[in-house]
Amino acid sequence: MTPAAPQPLRIVILASGNGTNAQCIAAYFRDSELARVVLVLTNNPRAGVLDRAKTLGIPAEVMSRNVYGDGTALTARLRAAEADLVVLAGYLKLIPQAVVRAYTGRLINIHPALLPRHGGQGMYGEKVHAAVIAAGDRYSGITIHHVTEAYDEGPPILQTRLAVGDRTAKELAQAVHALEYRHFAPTIEYLLRHPGVSFMELQMKKIETALISVYHKDGLEDIARELDALGVRILSTGGTAKFIRDLGIAVDEVADLTAYPSILGGRVKTLHPKVFGGILARRENESDVATLEEYEIPAIDLVIVDLYPFEDTVASGAEESAIIEKIDIGGIALIRAAAKNFRDVLCLPSRELYTEFRELLVAQAGVFSQAQRKRFAAAAFDVSSHYDAHIYNYLSGGTGSLKISEPTSRKLRYGENPHQEAHFHGDLDTQFTQLHGKALSYNNLLDVDAALNLMADLQAGPPTFAVFKHTNPCGVATGKNPLQAWKRALAGDPVSAFGGIIIGNGVVEADVAEAISEIFFEVLIAEDFSAGALEILQRKKKRILLRQISKKLPRLMLRSAVNGYLLQEKDLQEPDPATYEAKTSRQATEAQTLDIVFAEKIGKHLKSNAIAIVKDQQLIGSGIGQTSRVDALNQAIAKAKAKGFDLSGSVLYSDAFFPFSDCAELAHAAGIEVLAEPGGSIRDQDTIDYCEKHSLCLVFTNYRHFKH
Repeated sequence: MTPAAPQPLRIVILASGNGTNAQCIAAYFRDSELARVVLVLTNNPRAGVLDRAKTLGIPAEVMSRNVYGDGTALTARLRAAEADLVVLAGYLKLIPQAVVRAYTGRLINIHPALLPRHGGQGMYGEKVHAAVIAAGDRYSGITIHHVTEAYDEGPPILQTRLAVGDRTAKELAQAVHALEYRHFAPTIEYLLRHPGVSFMELQMKKIETALISVYHKDGLEDIARELDALGVRILSTGGTAKFIRDLGIAVDEVADLTAYPSILGGRVKTLHPKVFGGILARRENESDVATLEEYEIPAIDLVIVDLYPFEDTVASGAEESAIIEKIDIGGIALIRAAAKNFRDVLCLPSRELYTEFRELLVAQAGVFSQAQRKRFAAAAFDVSSHYDAHIYNYLSGGTGSLKISEPTSRKLRYGENPHQEAHFHGDLDTQFTQLHGKALSYNNLLDVDAALNLMADLQAGPPTFAVFKHTNPCGVATGKNPLQAWKRALAGDPVSAFGGIIIGNGVVEADVAEAISEIFFEVLIAEDFSAGALEILQRKKKRILLRQISKKLPRLMLRSAVNGYLLQEKDLQEPDPATYEAKTSRQATEAQTLDIVFAEKIGKHLKSNAIAIVKDQQLIGSGIGQTSRVDALNQAIAKAKAKGFDLSGSVLYSDAFFPFSDCAELAHAAGIEVLAEPGGSIRDQDTIDYCEKHSLCLVFTNYRHFKH
């Protein structure tokens, strides 16, 4: 059965006068599926709202003071009308306590001034506007607010300003009415679409004045044009002001506001009380508002600013003097000030947020809720903290306290297990492009990281493939061509390769794609894929295909430990045969030396205790993560034999020293005659003596490669 369409929400309007606001609201919702006006109530039998309701076909009733005075009967009437929202539109009586309590959060009013000034009993009609002019206020406007048990003291929902200028009270009343007609109904719609949102979150304000000062101008044109169309006053500086002016949009120079030009070669442009006062003034604080009036400081509702490109300048290899000049002062101060005062000001701190902001600007006609301003404020402090972290890391040289900031985050399906929540913080798009498949998971990313780091050590060699499982390489090999390299890598451990991560150091062509497609795998990483290879590999919907963009990887490793973090350099030590020491009379052949180098590169990426057995540039056996080196060696030998490999002529590599001669004895018994280890045990001589006695080749690489 098809569920019934939801019924429109029901609005009841209370009015005492002509009912022009009531008419606008009713017309606004006439064809709406969201809500409609179902009843008009008035305390004035001669009110013009009665005729307007009749014209619109809306039921209207005159309330008798004797009947509705204590609020009990009025509450009952509203309930009988099934009111979802009660709207006061020029209603000149205090709402009874019983009604306020019954409709808390669903009872709103509009006041023709900027509360808390010029509110209270008797402040209605031209009296309000005359009071505004008499007080010398530079701005008036409207306040839409929740109704409480006192006149005009409920939490504000929307405030929007209007310059008083030289208007008379009558002219000001007409201008304020125009604001009411424009904003009351859309605000009601916003309330109805966001049920259950707190009073504070629903404090909505219209952008009247914007300060724009940006380094990058791309993306700004559309926003500037929308602001201009909404009648927003734009303040700006230098090149930004020229850019906006060249669009044919009126702009006021900050230098004219402050009576100070840009000085010190542009280092000081906006650092002035007339700028920061307009941003930081609390609109609900009468003292702050009075200060704005006294010093003729315009209240600024929107700050659009970005920061000098410090990171890009550092990355470019520029001189320190150029880098220091890209430490933004005014911009960072504007961001912090606007974000701090998010109750009244919206901060747009980066062009990355332009699209989202512009969509809201258009959809909401320049009106933003406090919840939205708070969200942009959080983004602003994200930008500023990231910026400061990079400045600190540059100036400190990476020593001292730990400052880490990643500008992007993505929520992963889950962590290592389905019951664990997980996120990735970083920018994957700078490392590779995903061409196909499902989203990368937490475990995928750990394996991809391991694969990228191993291939960084093998990148410059002949065609090479590696297969990873649980961050350990289970198959690695070179070949005369990519297809041979793949077949040899897979042969190293075809069982473990099931569901693994595959990486190659070249372009994947169709022949290799066909061969790889014969097994189930999660991720394939390559420099590129031919069109034919993509057609083959994309036949499986979930396969993840990554085109590697950058070979550059971080030089530091960070991980959590206890209640802090461990930070270290990556193991960047390259195997160097020139530093190898032959410890026995038997020497390694040239081919065996190349295998030792290959095995050492692989061993760096195996979990300790680790053993790698290599033959002809192919990993044929490995022992990984064992609590004893003997167990690791036994595992490596057993795996090699199980796959049918002949161990004669192979090379055994250990990531750390042999504490006893037992590993040499096991290797010898298995037919292995070339051993490589870093050395460094107090009992090295035991192993040396055994190898010399049995004519084995023993090489010390002199570098340990533990990986916990």
